[in-house]
Amino acid sequence: MVPGTDPGRRASRRPAPYTAAPCPLQPCRPPPARTARYRAVVVIASPDGRVVAEADGVCDGLIGFERKGTGGFGYDPLFVVPQFGRTMAELTPEEKDAVSHRGRAARALRDDLRRAEEAERRMRGPLAGLLRGRAALRREERE
Repeated sequence: MVPGTDPGRRASRRPAPYTAAPCPLQPCRPPPARTARYRAVVVIASPDGRVVAEADGVCDGLIGFERKGTGGFGYDPLFVVPQFGRTMAELTPEEKDAVSHRGRAARALRDDLRRAEEAERRMRGPLAGLLRGRAALRREERE
């Protein structure tokens, strides 16, 4: 099993620790060439398939030279978070949530949904029609 969406979706069936990830260790590569990035995209869609909201999050890091830590799965024991100087597998759950790609995507989605909810409340007032027209124009400009 390779890291990605599959291990995260199967909380009841945890992958074997560290054996799932192919080993990208290449000692001859200097640190600048050992950059890495975790990326997560979160999407809420309606039953008809229309995207209601979406957000993404990234966590930049480096590929370590050896596996360290016991937390997480997949590449976490190799993924060094520069601001902590430790691998994802060595971070506490609170530290990991603060910098993780999934945490950042979830917080961005939450913030977007809150803004949309507030905008919808404002549109129920006397200028509702005008605001709805402006919102539609903004959506068209983004697409």
